[in-house]
Amino acid sequence: MAADPEYAAMMAERKAEYERTRTAKRKAEHDALVERAKTDPEAARQLAEHRKYQSEAAVRSYQKMKAAAEAGDPEAVKRYEAHLAKRREDYHKKKEQQEAISA
Repeated sequence: MAADPEYAAMMAERKAEYERTRTAKRKAEHDALVERAKTDPEAARQLAEHRKYQSEAAVRSYQKMKAAAEAGDPEAVKRYEAHLAKRREDYHKKKEQQEAISA
């Protein structure tokens, strides 16, 4: 595949199209589940399970990134520092908005 750049470009385009359609399908299914969850207790349970799983996955990912950064992986250190900088920025932005509302 690397020998033929035309073929590689075609395969990259096909993969990108597949990912776009798959993402759109997953989003539509999720939106339908959210709508059903408003009235159907089973759908609400499924949505709660999905949200719980996503929350736990985010925590695992963060812990893994932090552990890699503490182990000294330079790529992980950069990602972790960027993450902390983003959190600081979001925190200060939120504080400014709260002060603007209360003032």
